[in-house]
Amino acid sequence: LSAWADRVAKEAGAPGYHFLCELKIDGLAVNLTYEHGRLTRAATRGDGRVGEDITPNVRTISDIPERLHGDDVPALVEIRGEV
Repeated sequence: LSAWADRVAKEAGAPGYHFLCELKIDGLAVNLTYEHGRLTRAATRGDGRVGEDITPNVRTISDIPERLHGDDVPALVEIRGEV
């Protein structure tokens, strides 16, 4: 690892380098679909085309709103993220 870092630093012309490492906690990629401000579907990414419906499970996560509020909420919103 240090040989690689030295080579990259030399090629970049940046002899001093530092690393920042963070723990990666595996999550689940999820697509949330809101229609007229209401959560109507939550699905996994699946195989890239077809995902698993996890709507009942996602409804138990308090940080994911059942409703989007505001005057300008689009009729259809898809949000992608990781839980």
